Amino acid sequence: ALSRNSDPVFREKLVTSARWDKDEVRAAALVALAQSQDAAHVNIFREALVHLTPAVRFGALEALLTWNHPDKAIPLLAAASEKDNEPILRVYAAAGLARLGDPAGLPKLRKFLDDPSWLVRAMAGRYMGDYGTPDDYTLIVSRIGREQNNDFVLAEYCIAALKLFAKKPA
Repeated sequence: ALSRNSDPVFREKLVTSARWDKDEVRAAALVALAQSQDAAHVNIFREALVHLTPAVRFGALEALLTWNHPDKAIPLLAAASEKDNEPILRVYAAAGLARLGDPAGLPKLRKFLDDPSWLVRAMAGRYMGDYGTPDDYTLIVSRIGREQNNDFVLAEYCIAALKLFAKKPA
């Protein structure tokens, strides 16, 4: 709702919050700012992607996905999927690439299925179910039998397999 306010004073306060406020407020302001779909805000999102706090970087990733400028968002998401310090943010960025239709997203998600972190594997499995191709069905099903350590990951793989099965031709 805040993103639709056209008052210039409010808009300036929103930009200020997106650039300088405390972490959680800044993350929320980034997402609200993205709703305006102004291409001129690219530098604000770029700055937030290198912030020390993961919550701010997550807010920037989420903002890029709602911003509606895939031509500018995809290179930023690609960089985050390779370089972010937090593995879960790299997975989220790779999923964002896949969501925006960039072909580089799915290979990155497939790679994350081999990560030692159960959370990274679970997230990669979940996003493979959402954005994967019918050919990924076999890959996900093969992971189900190998997942011995975490029931949550196993559940994500099973759900992903069902989603991918539905995408397969009859």
